[in-house]
Amino acid sequence: QAIRKTHEFRAGDARCGAPNMVTVFDPGAGGTAQSAKLCVDQYEYPNIACDYPVTWVKSDEAENLCKAQGKRLCDAHEWEGACAGALHTP
Repeated sequence: QAIRKTHEFRAGDARCGAPNMVTVFDPGAGGTAQSAKLCVDQYEYPNIACDYPVTWVKSDEAENLCKAQGKRLCDAHEWEGACAGALHTP
């Protein structure tokens, strides 16, 4: 039988202020979910599980979509940290 590696699903964090958002932090540097200063959407826009992501959006349109929801686009460092599961010091 093939062994399938599964990743732990993190429930949304109410401190992030919106559904389906999680904290990003560096546990290797002593960071915790409680001390995190960054939250990211768990799913691609529109941040709804099992929904198709919006595509072919210009960067200014994406920025305006985020602003309309009280959010912002993350920078490259934040994006990489969210994908890696830990936000390390640059």
